Amino acid sequence: MRNLYCRVFDIYKGAMKIIFLAIKMFIHKTHLLGNIDSRLLGNNNINFVNKKLLALLIICLSFASPAFSAGPSAAYYASIKSDDANIRTGPSARYPIQWTYKHRNWPVQVTASFERWKKISDINGEIGWVHEVLLSNKRYGLIKTEGVQEVYRLPLNTSTKVFIVENGVVAELKECKNDWCKIKVEGHDGWLKSEHIWGVDKGEVIE
Repeated sequence: MRNLYCRVFDIYKGAMKIIFLAIKMFIHKTHLLGNIDSRLLGNNNINFVNKKLLALLIICLSFASPAFSAGPSAAYYASIKSDDANIRTGPSARYPIQWTYKHRNWPVQVTASFERWKKISDINGEIGWVHEVLLSNKRYGLIKTEGVQEVYRLPLNTSTKVFIVENGVVAELKECKNDWCKIKVEGHDGWLKSEHIWGVDKGEVIE
């Protein structure tokens, strides 16, 4: 079923490409008509044809503003706002629920949008759709480590160690720079290398 939705969106994006190509053809044809000797068509005929082409162009543009957007430029991190967030197989409440997040502040990555629905993925690679009201732009991350990681007072390996975190702990991201992130866990804060955090890109700056 998931592959079916992907194919539908691929068809939709393909249709948009065709529309944009048609727009280019209309503009090119209009330019050619403008160069035709008016003695052959007459100015009135040229204006009539141009008006028809303009009308077609407006119709195409009205369909060329899709509510669906996807791609690397659209991807960003967010977090689950609710303790009970249903994730569905498609961008509507009519689609069945795949699973439910029971953990507020769980970090996810938004990879596409359709109207008020967001397509998300998580640290486990699970993919689904969630309504935007259940998402927050407040940044959180998941600690990823084989054992424990030491958190420092300053973004330096030689700084004082203030506490440790285990794999799978959800941490609030207060600030990130130079591949370090200032995290907050259960009232404690300190700096941790961003490579040990899922929910932040390498080199990303959070202020």
